[in-house]
Amino acid sequence: MTLDYLGLGDHTSILDGGLPAWRGEGRPVTTEVRTRAPGKFTPRVNAKLVVNASWVNANLNRPGVMIWMRARQILYR
Repeated sequence: MTLDYLGLGDHTSILDGGLPAWRGEGRPVTTEVRTRAPGKFTPRVNAKLVVNASWVNANLNRPGVMIWMRARQILYR
């Protein structure tokens, strides 16, 4: 979701299965490290992808709406 939120969703792909799946399909891998020139990134935020609690409460039972929450676990010491 982060890449979609920043406007990069149409320019990225996520490998389902990770590197083991990639290798299992016989795709190429290398240990070569390439030098890349610094690029420029201009985020184009898609604010529709993040909502507040009021919106969630108003749409919990609305047909066609899927609410997906991903909260990071916070550890306190």
